[in-house]
Amino acid sequence: MCIAIISWALSGLAHPIITRITPQPAAFTAPNTAIELDHVQNISDLIAQKNINELQHVRLFQWKDKPVYRIESEQGTHYFTADDLQEIIEGDRQYAEYLARYFVADNNNPIINLKTIYKYTEDYLYINRYLPVVRVEFGRNDNMRAYIDTRQGRLATLIDNKKAITATAFNALHTWSWFTSDTWRIRIMLIFLTLGLMTAALGLTLYLKSWRLGTLRSEHSNTRRYHRTIAAIISVPTILFCISGTLHLLLSSKPEKTVTEFSLHIPSHNISLDHLEKLQGQSGGMAIESIQLTQIEQQYYWQIKPLITKNSGALSMAEHDHSHKHSEHKNPETNKPKITEVFYQNAVTGELLENGLEKHTRFLATQFSQQDSSNIHRIETVEKFAGEYGFVNKRLPVQAVSYNTAGNPTFYIETISNTLAARVDNPQRIEGYTFAFLHKWHFLDFLGKNTRDFISALAALMIVIAITLGIYRYWINRNRRNR
Repeated sequence: MCIAIISWALSGLAHPIITRITPQPAAFTAPNTAIELDHVQNISDLIAQKNINELQHVRLFQWKDKPVYRIESEQGTHYFTADDLQEIIEGDRQYAEYLARYFVADNNNPIINLKTIYKYTEDYLYINRYLPVVRVEFGRNDNMRAYIDTRQGRLATLIDNKKAITATAFNALHTWSWFTSDTWRIRIMLIFLTLGLMTAALGLTLYLKSWRLGTLRSEHSNTRRYHRTIAAIISVPTILFCISGTLHLLLSSKPEKTVTEFSLHIPSHNISLDHLEKLQGQSGGMAIESIQLTQIEQQYYWQIKPLITKNSGALSMAEHDHSHKHSEHKNPETNKPKITEVFYQNAVTGELLENGLEKHTRFLATQFSQQDSSNIHRIETVEKFAGEYGFVNKRLPVQAVSYNTAGNPTFYIETISNTLAARVDNPQRIEGYTFAFLHKWHFLDFLGKNTRDFISALAALMIVIAITLGIYRYWINRNRRNR
């Protein structure tokens, strides 16, 4: 039991340090640039020109001062400049390198390796969530690797030698990643957690009994006195760690190392993007950041994302193109979409879909849950990590779809990528809150992250000291008995 608890305590002690020495991106989002819609040619011409039969993903965005089509089809992934429909040679490679240099803020060092990753590896773990991604490796002393989601134009993670070593050590000590069988790993962990819980509880009981009988003051051994005092102080946190760890193993969902995504297979005939004047009217003149092709029921739509600034909401085209002064966009017409959410234009007729985001969310929720949409009792937009939807889930913003069926499941859906980011029902809620409060000590958040991490790390250190003193006392007593 001592070996297991010490490995967990030491890795828990190191975790706050590890999170602070990992490489940080120069920016957390790609450059926000409005699409120059006046120069966009109709995608139907491109489809006919390239003889494309099935569209699996289409995104229109601005890159290097030009509107660009990124198209996934039966012919693979290709990039075309939208103003003249010319193909960009090795577009995915170029775009990944562009984003990697932007996020790392490195335009000088060479790119020595670039590879598309389709499954999780020892370097790129499931916790990063995005797949496929492009691995961009820099020729630097720290061996910096940037993992880029080119489909949505975002950073998955940055990994250098320091992060790779610390993450490997943490996973080996804390999650026992060296086990080949998940079933046996969980079983053996549960045995050690139970032993740790029993030891802490029995130790606290003995301390309280000794204190009540007044025998603590008669101790002549300093190590024994120190061991009992430190162990008594740390026994309750140890019990909390063991209980929350046990619940985490028993109640948390066991991921299959895959992400659930609704795949698109859209026939290319009749797909058109020639309603740009109508789109400008529908958007109220807002600047557009990206346009993607998606599906709702048996209809196909352009999912249109306005260009949102951090401080002031959506920009009008005039504000973006000329002054760049971020004033709040006014839209007096009630039938226009909200400035903070995507809206939908029919890819065949060009008509605006009323309540498009809600309809898209309901459609995806039905696909993921296999439940009738009449069982949905609430849909909410989640724009920050909090509560049961934590940072580990990676994706924002998402739509939280709550069902009134058994277990009260909530499906967190990223509509921009047609992906199920998380599913949480009552058992997962119990595990999530106990893990957050009893294991990661978020009940101390009011003290600030640094103070919380310091206290929890100090508790882990005291556990190691108490166990080490206990082992020392055990060997002294054992040798004395032998003599």
